[in-house]
Order: sequence, then structure tokens, then C-alpha cells
Amino acid sequence: MSLVMSLLSIAARGGLKVSFILLTISLFTGLIVAVQSISYSYANEALILKEISRSPKLAVSHKPRTGASLRVEVAAVRLNGHIVILVAPEDVERYIALHGSRVDDEYPGKGEILVGERLKPLLQGAGLTVQGKPLNVSGFILAPIHLSSVILLTSETMRTLGVETTTLYYEEAEGPGMGLTEAPSSASLVRTVTEEVLNTLTLSTLLLYAILALTCMIQGYNVVHESRRVLEIFSDLGAPRGRMTTSLCVASLAMSGGSVALGYALGITASAFASSIISVTLGLPYIKPIASLHLIYCLCLAFATSSIALASGLVRGYSSVDGN
Repeated sequence: MSLVMSLLSIAARGGLKVSFILLTISLFTGLIVAVQSISYSYANEALILKEISRSPKLAVSHKPRTGASLRVEVAAVRLNGHIVILVAPEDVERYIALHGSRVDDEYPGKGEILVGERLKPLLQGAGLTVQGKPLNVSGFILAPIHLSSVILLTSETMRTLGVETTTLYYEEAEGPGMGLTEAPSSASLVRTVTEEVLNTLTLSTLLLYAILALTCMIQGYNVVHESRRVLEIFSDLGAPRGRMTTSLCVASLAMSGGSVALGYALGITASAFASSIISVTLGLPYIKPIASLHLIYCLCLAFATSSIALASGLVRGYSSVDGN
């Protein structure tokens, strides 16, 4: 272990020229993380994005355009770290009908709420505490998906919460979008196209792994030759060749681990920035990058690829130097 620490200490002081190797691993890992995280984040919300981008069936404004407009009070609150939308229409059943929603159980009365499916993990038994007030859950909103993170309640219940609301008016949209119908298999089509895109990105990612491995191996070999005088000192001091080889492998693990961690931070930051740019330029909602099991798998693969390739290059270079 002392030999490993000596090698890492020498590398930190510039005796072993590994800075370019660390930068390469970090940048490749960051690129992989950015591509995978943002693509899977948008893939998970593909059905919502489809609904946002298609022709609208509802018109929403801040002022009533006709006498048939439905008045709705809207507010945003934070529950257990999640931002949740509270919706209080003057006619709950009509609001449900306008959205083409499906409801499980009963419509909400005073002191009751309808909860979107994605909010089920936040429930506390048969109720939910909002703004410090316990409310009973009368049922769940099963569809459409854009209402899955919404809490639906009556105007009277909304007033008891004391939150600041915005008044909106809903009505059926007018124009060319009203006569459009949607194919029953559109959801399956979206999923199929999304899977094809992800498969293509997976092939590109595998190519990045291959380039990363080749680069680390070549750079590791060259680093040993550039720093041969430093390594010859260890040989002159009687360091066993086997112990030296093991120390180089352990040092490559440490360097790869630190570089992958830095690359992860760079990738998450880059994907969040890219999502904000997409939101501003294309009008799509901002989607926070997710740390999924797939992303953890990508990090493990980047660590394994870079560490093994770097260790191979270092050991191969040391063998050639020590044999001369």
C-alpha cells in the first residue's frame, strides 16, 4: 500500500504525467452520462411530450372568452420535496370530462381530494397533509398522464388551505385541431420509436467505451515511457517487479475512480443545462435528469473499461521499460 501511495503522490506532483489521462476519462464519462441521462429522462416522459406537442383539445386563458368557460383555481405547493399542482375547478365533473380523464372511486367533496397516480407514494394512509391540513383521499386520477401529478379538489377546500392561486378559464379548443382523432396504437408507436432511438444511442455509447479503452491503454503505455526515470528509481531501490505491477494496477483503479466521479458531476450538469436550453428554444418542459439504475450501470462500465485499459497500458509499458 505504501508503494501505491508513493506512486499517487508522485503523480499528484507531476512526476507521472497522468493529467491528460484523468481529463480524458472525465470527459468521456461526462459525455456518456449526459447523453444517457437526458435521453432516458425524456424517454420516460415521452407520452407526456406527445400530448404537449399534438394539436390542443383545450383552450386556456386568464379571462373567460365565452359564457361556457370553466373557472379553475390553480396553485403550486411543495410536498416532501416535490412540487405538486393543486387544481380547484368550479365544476369538478366537467373539468374531468374536458380532459377525458378517468377517475377511480368518488369525486371530492369538502375536505377531500382526488390524487394523480404518481402521487400515491406521498399518501399517509388514506389521506394526505397539504399546507398543514389533513385531507381525505376520495379517489385517484387514472388518466390522462399529464394529470398524474395533480391534486384535484373543490374551490371550498382550496380556500381553507390559504394558498395563493391563479385563476384560469378552460373551454374546448376551436380550430383545425378539434376534428382530429388519435390512432388507438399511438402510445405503442411512441414507445416503439423511443426504444429505437435508445438502441441507436446505446450503439453510439458502446463506441465511446471502445474509444475510451483504446485511449487509456495507449496513454498509460506512453506515460510509463515518459516517466521511465521515475520508475527506474523504484527498481534501483529494490522494489519487486510483481509488487510494482500490482501497485500500478491499484493506482489505475484509484485514478479511474476519481475521474469517473468527476465525469459524473460534469455529465449531470451538462444534461441539466441541455434540458434547460431545449425547454427555452423548443418550448418543451424542463425535465430534471434522473439517476437511474441504467445510469449507475453506465458509470460502472466506464470505471471498469478505463481502469482495466489503463492498468493494461501501465503494466505493458512498465514491462518494456523494466526489461530494457
